[in-house]
Amino acid sequence: MIHLRRSIELAGEALEAGDEPFGSVLVDGAGQVLCEDRNRANSVDATYHPEIAVAQ
Repeated sequence: MIHLRRSIELAGEALEAGDEPFGSVLVDGAGQVLCEDRNRANSVDATYHPEIAVAQ
């Protein structure tokens, strides 16, 4: 549940920055956060998607 909350926080950060509200958190089997990011279409690239960036 903590990781879902973090995704929502990241989405809020994206919304505050003028981006669509999306946040992604990649977690390993032990529950450790490996990577996280939010939508950054306005600041990085119009085609940027956090779920793809996190997976890469």
